[in-house]
Amino acid sequence: MENWNRLLEQGIRSLARHDAAGALKALERSLASCPSSQASELHRILYYTGIALQRVGCSDSALRSWLSGGRVQKRGHSKRMADRFTNGYGMAKQGSVDLDDWKAFLALQLSRYLRTKNRHAFCSEAEEDVVREIIADAWRSIRKTCVMAGKTAAEKYETFSNIRIVFPMAVLPSAGKEAILPVDFQKKRGILSADRCPCGSGRMFRACCGRTPGSEELRFGLF
Repeated sequence: MENWNRLLEQGIRSLARHDAAGALKALERSLASCPSSQASELHRILYYTGIALQRVGCSDSALRSWLSGGRVQKRGHSKRMADRFTNGYGMAKQGSVDLDDWKAFLALQLSRYLRTKNRHAFCSEAEEDVVREIIADAWRSIRKTCVMAGKTAAEKYETFSNIRIVFPMAVLPSAGKEAILPVDFQKKRGILSADRCPCGSGRMFRACCGRTPGSEELRFGLF
């Protein structure tokens, strides 16, 4: 087994030298070899991994790493970074509210489409391009209305959830599966978006395990 502690320090040094790609390689190896009993060190690895991912432009994956770190250690750098970079949809913050809204709408419609696919993945780049363009057309139509005016992120998300896009038969998947309903078995009821996440992180469900997956997670089936 590799020396995870040495790899962690190597990753931190690479970050200090502004070599985020090199840091990411070392940190991923450190994470793979670090014993699960080393909670504080796992938290450090996930924290620095998030920084490396953020610097190489993978903001969705960076947020995922910090959220994981926050579950390992509830109070620490990872939680602060997750709080700082999470928007009202539980996604990585974009450059503006408009972009936050668009990314949430896109992710919701993509995840709804991909859930009907057997492998939760597009069959080809052409299929993905067509689906994304159809969603973008729907978004442009929505923006021409006042449907989002004065609404919170939670209210906008509910509006987005009620919008059903009809895809042409050329890209429409076969009859698919229903979305999984999150349930809190201790409380014996469904989990609401504003409830505390049952994973124990202390965050709201919609900003933790029930958050909207980002485009990187959808692309690689991490949702």
